[in-house]
Amino acid sequence: MAQAAHWSLPAARTRQAYYRLFRTGRQVGRLRRLRLLASAPRLAAETELPPPDFSPEHETVVVFRNLVSGNERTYFCEIVGHSEIVRKSLIDMTRPKYRPALPTHPHIAIHVRGGDFSQPSSLEEIKSGRHNLQIPADWYVKMLKGLRKRLGDTLPAIVYSDFADEELVPLLSLLHVKRSPYREAISDMLAMSQANAIISSGSGFSRWASYLGQVPRLCFPGQRTVRTLGPVVDGTDMEPECEVAGEIPEGFYSHVLSRALVAGGALRV
Repeated sequence: MAQAAHWSLPAARTRQAYYRLFRTGRQVGRLRRLRLLASAPRLAAETELPPPDFSPEHETVVVFRNLVSGNERTYFCEIVGHSEIVRKSLIDMTRPKYRPALPTHPHIAIHVRGGDFSQPSSLEEIKSGRHNLQIPADWYVKMLKGLRKRLGDTLPAIVYSDFADEELVPLLSLLHVKRSPYREAISDMLAMSQANAIISSGSGFSRWASYLGQVPRLCFPGQRTVRTLGPVVDGTDMEPECEVAGEIPEGFYSHVLSRALVAGGALRV
C-alpha cells in the first residue's frame, strides 16, 4: 500500500477567542431571541427551508439539527442556494477590522489544514473518506502547477494554513506563492471566498469558503465530503476529486477563467 507523503514537522496549533471577531449588529439576541424561540413559527431546515428568494412578512425561526452520525455529509444540503444571504450576514456580524480587503487581481487560494488533523498511514486511508486527515504536500503542488499550466504560470496563489512557514516550504518556495497576511480565521475564510478557485483541504473551513463565495474547488479523492455548490454547472463538476492534474475537468478551467474576467482580472491562457 502506497505511503502518503507527510509534512515534515508537527502542525502548529492556534487558539482562538472568537467573541473578539464579531459584533451584535442586526443579529438576534437577548430578549428578542427568547421571544422568537418561544412564539415564532418554525421551519425544519432539512425539509421546509424556503427558496432563496423567500422574504417572509413575519419573523420565522429556521431550525437546524445536528445528526448523531454522518452530520458532515449532510450539513450543507439545507443551505445550498442560500449563500448570498449567509455571506452578507456573516460579513455584517464580523468586526470591520477583520474583514479582508477586496482582491486586486485573480488568484488561487490553497488551504492546508494541519492543527488537529492527523497524518494518514497511507494514501488509501485518505481516499477511503476518513475525516480529519492531513493531505500530502505534493498534492497541493501538483494541483497548483496543473492550474497554472492552463491558466498562466504567473497566476498568483495564496496559502491559508495553520502550519508554520517552514512546514509550507513545498508551496512557499514556488514563484508567485505567498501566505495569507491575516492572523484571524474569519479573515482567512472570507478572503478565500474571494478567490477564483480553491485547492481544498478536507476541512470544513475549505467548504465554507467555497460556499460563501461560490468558488470552484479541487478536492483530494475521498475528501470532498459534501457538495457546497449544488449541481454541476454547464455539465462540469465544480468540486471534482482529482489525484493528478490530468483529472481536472476541462470545464473547470473555463469556469475559473470566466470568474476572473467578471471580476475585472485577466488570466493568460
